Amino acid sequence: MDHPDPPSTVKPQTQVKVTTTPSGSSSSSSPLNHQTVSPSTNSCAADDPAAFNWDEVEVRYKQALEKADGRELDVLKEFSALSKYFNVWARASSKHDNDRVIKRLLTRQRFISQSEQSMARKQTHCKLGLECSLSSILSIHFY
Repeated sequence: MDHPDPPSTVKPQTQVKVTTTPSGSSSSSSPLNHQTVSPSTNSCAADDPAAFNWDEVEVRYKQALEKADGRELDVLKEFSALSKYFNVWARASSKHDNDRVIKRLLTRQRFISQSEQSMARKQTHCKLGLECSLSSILSIHFY
């Protein structure tokens, strides 16, 4: 189905006066309940695409995009600020963890060093005790 190209100039909107009688039927003779209906809000305007106000749609679309861009910019600014706080927290946490790891390593090194010294003293003590026992056993048998 071929669609006609939209007109290069916008036609002025025509307004239709609709009146409603108390019984609910429409007439043009009764002055009761006059309503002005523009074709852009009338469902009949969809039947005639040339009468549709495309400039108004474009303006509303651009306004909606600008509003969405503004909200997106606000969200990006908030995200940027929060990511700065997160980076500061992460660096502080990392430094704190690194300091704790170094302290833990030094504590383990001291513990191992003390354990090795204690083991060396015990070994020396046992060696002396063994030498004393052997010398007393040997002295008893050879004298």
